[in-house]
Order: sequence, then structure tokens, then C-alpha cells
Amino acid sequence: MSDSRKILNDCLTGQPFAWQEFVDHFLPSVARVINDASQKNGIELTADQKSVLTSTVFSSVSSEDFLLLRQIEPATDVDKFMAVLASRIISQHPSMVVI
Repeated sequence: MSDSRKILNDCLTGQPFAWQEFVDHFLPSVARVINDASQKNGIELTADQKSVLTSTVFSSVSSEDFLLLRQIEPATDVDKFMAVLASRIISQHPSMVVI
């Protein structure tokens, strides 16, 4: 079992400190997705905007008792799933709208 899958399972089964471990594990990936999306769209984000986007991703992931995470199939690559999920959440955020 991969580290990501173990962290996911720990989170979904309510293990102590699992959510913090999940955030620590996926934070670099989410930050990379945010930076890539902003560059692709020609948007210069402030540190505060990046922080808001990061919070939005993790809030969405944890909402409704981790509903989005519970949809991950056993054979799915958790890292890729999180990257795609983060990208979709970020793309819908108002700060990523190009005017």
C-alpha cells in the first residue's frame, strides 16, 4: 500500500492526527497545482490568494465527512486523484477567473 493510500485510509477511518498528516502530505502537490494554474492563466496571485485557494481545496476535500475522498476507487492513484481534484476546485474559484 502506498503512503498516500495509507494516509487516505487513516483519514477515512478517523485515525488520530490523520487529517493533519493528509494536509502535510498533499500540501506540496496542491501548491504546485495552484502555481501551475495561475501561470497557465497568466494570473499573478498574492500569498494571501494562494492561501485562500489552498484552504478552499482542503475545505472542499474534508466537507461532508470527506465525501470527495470516499469516492476514490481502490485501484485509483490517490496522488493523481488529488491533483485533478485540486485543479478542478481551483479552476472554479473566483480568483482564477481571467478578466
